[in-house]
Amino acid sequence: MAFSRLFGTNQKKTQKKAPTINESIQQLNQAVNQLGKREAHLAKKIQICVNNAKSKSKKMDKKGAMYELKKKKQLENQLQSIQGKKLNLELQILSLEDAAINKSAIEAMDLARITMQRMVS
Repeated sequence: MAFSRLFGTNQKKTQKKAPTINESIQQLNQAVNQLGKREAHLAKKIQICVNNAKSKSKKMDKKGAMYELKKKKQLENQLQSIQGKKLNLELQILSLEDAAINKSAIEAMDLARITMQRMVS
């Protein structure tokens, strides 16, 4: 008895209700919007790095310009990663929307089948 309370075998596990298709699509759209904002922010930072590198190059600060270019390269890698994630999320949204359309089509065909059976009988 003490062991069951100690290890939690006597407790009921609460199960989360699965989100609906519309809720999932809404969450994915929010994630895409967040990634879009991050993408715009990184694009601005990349432009700032380019401008800083140009100004440091004009001032003959080779190390500073190289630092800015390396920083720009890292930011571009992050931007590319975010674009890939965004594409994956958009593909998920399209797949969910397609599944919703298929579900409604199957339901309509099932309803037509039932109606035809009633007409025949």
